[in-house]
Amino acid sequence: MVTHIDTSVTEHDDPVKELKKILIVGNHSMLSRICLFVMGIVFSLVNTTILLTFPHIAEAQIEEIVVTARKKEESLQEVPLSISAFSSNQMRERGISNNYDVASFTPNFNTVQLVGRDNDRPTVRGMANPGNRGEANASYFIDGTFVARSIATATIASMERVEVLRGPQSAQFGRATFSGAVNYITRKPTNEFTGEVNGRFGSSEDYQFGAWASGPILEDKLLFLVSGSWDHYGGQWNNNLQPNTAFTQPTFPDPYVGQNTEGDTSPLGEQETMDFLAKLTWLPFESTEINLKASYTDADDSHWPNNAFTTMNCQLPDNPDDPWYRTSQGTFCGEMKIDGTENRKNIPDIINGFVVEPVQGDLTDLEKIAVGVKPGQRRKTTRLLAEWIQEIAGFTSTLKGSYSFDDFESAYDLDHQEVRAVWGLFNFNNRFETEDYSFEYSIETPADKSVRGKLGVYYFSKDLTDHQRSIAGPLTVWGTSPGALFQDPRLQETDNKAIFGGVSLDLADGWTLDAEARYAEDDLKITSGQRNMNNEPTPVQDSLTYTALTPRVTLNWQATDSLMTYALVAKGTKPGGFNTEYYRSDIFSEFTEYLVDCDPANPGTPPNTNPLANCEEEKSNLAFKEEEQWTYEAGLKSTWLDRRVMINLSAFYIDWRNQGLFARSVLPNSSGSTNTSTILVNAGKSRIIGLEFESNYVFNENLSLFANYGYNKGEFKEGKDPDYALLTGGDGDLTGNDIPASPNHSVVFGFDASSQLSPDIDGFFRSDFLYESERFHRSSNFGKLGERKIVNFRMGLRSDQWTLTFYVRNLTDDDTPLSVFNFVNFAADPIVTPPYPDHTPAEPHLAENNGEYPNMYALNPQRGRDIGAEFQWRFGN
Repeated sequence: MVTHIDTSVTEHDDPVKELKKILIVGNHSMLSRICLFVMGIVFSLVNTTILLTFPHIAEAQIEEIVVTARKKEESLQEVPLSISAFSSNQMRERGISNNYDVASFTPNFNTVQLVGRDNDRPTVRGMANPGNRGEANASYFIDGTFVARSIATATIASMERVEVLRGPQSAQFGRATFSGAVNYITRKPTNEFTGEVNGRFGSSEDYQFGAWASGPILEDKLLFLVSGSWDHYGGQWNNNLQPNTAFTQPTFPDPYVGQNTEGDTSPLGEQETMDFLAKLTWLPFESTEINLKASYTDADDSHWPNNAFTTMNCQLPDNPDDPWYRTSQGTFCGEMKIDGTENRKNIPDIINGFVVEPVQGDLTDLEKIAVGVKPGQRRKTTRLLAEWIQEIAGFTSTLKGSYSFDDFESAYDLDHQEVRAVWGLFNFNNRFETEDYSFEYSIETPADKSVRGKLGVYYFSKDLTDHQRSIAGPLTVWGTSPGALFQDPRLQETDNKAIFGGVSLDLADGWTLDAEARYAEDDLKITSGQRNMNNEPTPVQDSLTYTALTPRVTLNWQATDSLMTYALVAKGTKPGGFNTEYYRSDIFSEFTEYLVDCDPANPGTPPNTNPLANCEEEKSNLAFKEEEQWTYEAGLKSTWLDRRVMINLSAFYIDWRNQGLFARSVLPNSSGSTNTSTILVNAGKSRIIGLEFESNYVFNENLSLFANYGYNKGEFKEGKDPDYALLTGGDGDLTGNDIPASPNHSVVFGFDASSQLSPDIDGFFRSDFLYESERFHRSSNFGKLGERKIVNFRMGLRSDQWTLTFYVRNLTDDDTPLSVFNFVNFAADPIVTPPYPDHTPAEPHLAENNGEYPNMYALNPQRGRDIGAEFQWRFGN
């Protein structure tokens, strides 16, 4: 809705408006007024100078946003935390339509997308995960409820606002908020009938249509909201698989006799999402509020693009005098660019299926047939929420319960090339079923007292069942049969119980001390889908329990109504978990069961596997512990010139301990050979320093500017990386290396200008510039992704009832990859170098190259230039 602000003055006329009146005289056509719109932008800039002389001309103010970062409604400028928040209007003005857009517009927050719309890794303040192991360092919430799986398919259409909270949020939001939390808040039902119809039509088959409506069923008593949307993106990439080019790994015979592949140029990166939401608010009494919510999301995506990057230019095993000659598989140093790379995925094999002939042993008829399946990803998510808020003599009691079921299936070619992997290890058909529910009860004392408090309890339970089928693979691998058979499912269970609370104390005029804490217990259980040496299903069970106390203490000073300063110290913990590589279906159950039950002081006799299970060395590798960090932060929040200028600043120091790093473990597989698997160990320490600066300047009703900046510098203080050791021939010491996968600098700035074209219609123009500095993609700090520079333009017309917007995204067609996925190049010749004469099993970093394949990488491209139009039509009050 357009708000026309009265800027009339008694002593001075606005010369800009007078000039516009002169230009418009004698020409009242809408076309001429649209042409004058561009001149109006220039006039708005001229207004800046006038405002310095006559500041009372402008009465426009910065939009006030109410957030619930501390589980209660507060003005954003009054919360002593580093928060970026976007209202529904601000998201529409910026063209934000998904969680990736939210990250792009937020300093010190980025999301690493590896395999389509799944396994996303939100990174806050440079606290990046190693790959996709363990839980994320930051988590997503919808209406304060934890999202146990991916939020990538959630749409923005039904959202009232998004809050990005930096720093550990365990005291209020609980587990998995190690570095921060992102809370999506859906629209509230209203007591007046209102709604909107919206749509988008853009290049790359980028289409969207949605609507929402809200109003009273019984005035002042029973309110409703319904929302629905459909979103389609056609992708900008195509597969480039040529006919009859697929082949088996060079070291194995071809089991696909007479079964050459078709060519394939099908689209990659297609996405389609349907989203529905319904909410009811019942107000039976003045002091009672009951909220019910149900939502359903159905997403269907094609295979995602990952361009094969096979050029290795450093640490090559080509000089016997180099210390890495016998260990390195090569890597790439410098900026990895997507130019000259392409997608060559075996999509026809996935769709059509085929029959394989055994290279070793016998296969059943079912195991010989690789049944075709639709490539890509499909996700169906149902979420339910019930909330009862009761006011009793100034106290507020809140009871909340939630339920969620997420059904996710994917089929993909993970080796990124034409190679038909003999083992079937890199052509997967996965299915994950995640069911979770939670209960939370809290009671809060009256807010108008000098001492205020809150106490609550929380319970969360999650069951994750995963099934996997290797689409291709002619070798007999017990428990991981190729073809039509899925492995026996693996079940992971999580129970989290917590008590939390806080006290706020007004120390003196303007001074407040807040002390918050949460004590939580995580009970974890895993039931594997393994088989024994007789190929009989023999699930292995294991369990873990972790406890953690996570406090946060904040001192803030409200110096004036427009200036607040604060300092805080907070502890965060990241949940521990199982190294699931030890519970894979292709590992004999006897091996894992022995490690689960053995005592390192009295290990007993290990089972007859190759290699033998080593209780003393490997039992501790079955699981990784909770990571810990302390954040020390100071900041200020301020508004100036009658809320026309906003400046927020925060600085932080993070002490990160028990950091999870990659290690390698050699495990036996059921075919009689071994697999070198990647696991997590708590072997790292890091320090991170940084700051966030956010500003907004509303010059007048026609022009506003904003500039936001984030900086973080993370450095390893301890830790070793086995891949780094192989690449250098050393011990893999990471001390002094940068934490990868997050830019040191992130910048967002731009302006929003408007001009009145008629009494009922405004024209507007907006430009946003998004910048992220280069980042290393691995802790070895060899290869890196370049600077990301995105320019967006939006312009259009709006009235109280409708808005029409034309947009250009990524004007310069920036093609910097978003992320890198490590792999090995099965299409290349294996590397064979002489072994070290003094090599021993105790020195795994000196393992010789003996038939290892060179490294390669897969680059995840970002969307190129897009153009299109959007519309919104508002109805009701």
